[in-house]
Amino acid sequence: MIFKGLKLGMLLQLAIGPMCLMVFNTSATYGLFIGLTLVLAIAIVDLIYIALSGFGVAAIINKNKVKFAIKLFGSIVLAIFGANTSCINNLVYIALAL
Repeated sequence: MIFKGLKLGMLLQLAIGPMCLMVFNTSATYGLFIGLTLVLAIAIVDLIYIALSGFGVAAIINKNKVKFAIKLFGSIVLAIFGANTSCINNLVYIALAL
């Protein structure tokens, strides 16, 4: 099970970007072990960023005014998506009827 997760994590690291290019360059220059160490370091830093973001969001969301604003915004977005979907479905039915 852990090996499957490791394979998925390595696959996700292949998204072309600055970190990917740095891993390729480091691996080509210093070898596979150093490249894998760099991948592990990048994953740990990403984990720290995710944890800090979660704690920051949790601290902000605990305020009642923020909760209300998020609920209101979410409701508006869902209503817009619903109206958009309804309009698209109606246009498709009209086009199929013609």
